[in-house]
Amino acid sequence: MLQCNTCKGWVHYGCTGLPGYELAKYIRHKTKKYSCKFCTMKDPKLKLCVEDIPLQPDNSALFESVKNLIKTEVSKYQTSFEKNMLNLVENVVGNVTLLSDKINTVNQILTETKTYVQKAKSEYKPDNNINENVKMDELVMLISSIQNKEDQSKIISSLEENINDLKLTINTMKHENLLSETTLKSLYEAEKKSNATYKEQTDKHIKFLTNELENKESLLEQTLKQQSESTKKNEILQKEIDCAKEELSSLKIHIAEHQQNFDTDSWSKINPPSKQKDKKPQVLLIGTSNISKIDPEKLSSKYETTKETAFKFNKAEQVIQNLGTSENPEVIVFHVLTNELMHSTSSECVTKMQKLVNETKTRKPSSKILISLATNRTDEKKLNLRVNTINSAIKELAEESKEFDVCDHNNLSQSFEIKKTFHRK
Repeated sequence: MLQCNTCKGWVHYGCTGLPGYELAKYIRHKTKKYSCKFCTMKDPKLKLCVEDIPLQPDNSALFESVKNLIKTEVSKYQTSFEKNMLNLVENVVGNVTLLSDKINTVNQILTETKTYVQKAKSEYKPDNNINENVKMDELVMLISSIQNKEDQSKIISSLEENINDLKLTINTMKHENLLSETTLKSLYEAEKKSNATYKEQTDKHIKFLTNELENKESLLEQTLKQQSESTKKNEILQKEIDCAKEELSSLKIHIAEHQQNFDTDSWSKINPPSKQKDKKPQVLLIGTSNISKIDPEKLSSKYETTKETAFKFNKAEQVIQNLGTSENPEVIVFHVLTNELMHSTSSECVTKMQKLVNETKTRKPSSKILISLATNRTDEKKLNLRVNTINSAIKELAEESKEFDVCDHNNLSQSFEIKKTFHRK
């Protein structure tokens, strides 16, 4: 037995799992420190008092097979021992029976010889008779036969010694059998105890790992949730940044135009234009209520702007028809699609727009025509898909005919919806 230096527990030589040469060092040098396998598996870095056992599969089936194998070997040994004992006892009984028969035969011979000698003595006479000599010869023969019987007594004593040896062998075999059985039982109990201890430690380790796994999963869920929230916030911030960029771009454009107008006005003050340049180009703006907030005088100083309200195509046609012959605007702008698409299909809107352009070209062939495309709506979002369809068709028509230009309003929308920055308050 070896004593563990850490837990002070005793471990059998066969349960240490050490090779022979290593085990011999511990036996010879008792001062050499030994640590059992349970103490060497402990991790001092862990804060929890849980033994760090490597995760292994369940070995209960293996232990059961070992247990059954030990039982089978013990039963085989006992069966063979019993058979050997029965054969040995039968041989001894046969030898003893044979010996008793021989002893009885010897006793009978001795008895007969004794009787015959006594008879011979009574009948013996000192005459030199031939008959007497014959009797004496017979007596000698009997005596020699008795000597042979003494040899048989030696055989009997030898047989008795053999029987004693056999008895001693039987007792020795019984003792060895008992010793082997005791050793097997002790090994089985030690293996059973080691199995129970290992199973208990394995269950503790599995429980610890399960708790750790649950904690990691909860931490992972929280991290994923926070990441999802951060992603949503980033998307909102990105949208706000895009809106701010577009507003900044629009402001830059307006500032540039204002600066250009300022430079032109300043130069005109220094060099007043001639009378031929006093006449500014005229622009006619025809549209829905969307243009109600536009002040024509403040729109631009480079041209004179006139606006007329027309909620639908028929009103816009009336405005064109009512223009006098002297009124020839340089540019005619139409913004009439926003209300018309609420009551007409996409193809009808495109057809009406083509008719309006033809009518304008007929009456004012020198005027340039500019179509302001429809903007997305906030009141009825289901119409926004129709808005995009109509705008695409009119763009294609403008490319094919080259009779008019279009003004797109993509900077006002995002994902088929008006940007919140341009909502009417």
